[in-house]
Amino acid sequence: MEEGDRKLKKNTGFISSIFGGGGSGVSDAIECYISAANYYKAAKSWYSAGETFIRVAELHEKHSDSKFDAGQNFTEAGVCFRKVDFIKATDCYQKAADIYVDMGKFTMAAKAYVAKAEKYCKCFA
Repeated sequence: MEEGDRKLKKNTGFISSIFGGGGSGVSDAIECYISAANYYKAAKSWYSAGETFIRVAELHEKHSDSKFDAGQNFTEAGVCFRKVDFIKATDCYQKAADIYVDMGKFTMAAKAYVAKAEKYCKCFA
């Protein structure tokens, strides 16, 4: 996580923002965050993994043209939060579904809605 933060800060300064630099720094930071999130998952630190996947999804939304990757990372965050935090899990699934609907990927949006509905059923059954 710290390495990703450093790479992100290094390329989001004033000069970088003026001249449009920082694209590779953001992609390097994303790679570091994904690696950290996967380590958190392996350690069964679900909350930290979910938070890290949210950070990756937000970076994809802000700094890249890949909304699909943002949706996938929100879905991954939902999977992690499913085990520890009902509200965050459903929020992540909703964000993923919204992204997929905007892209016209209705089947993927439906899968995100199903995951959200299943979480509701388990919590309120």
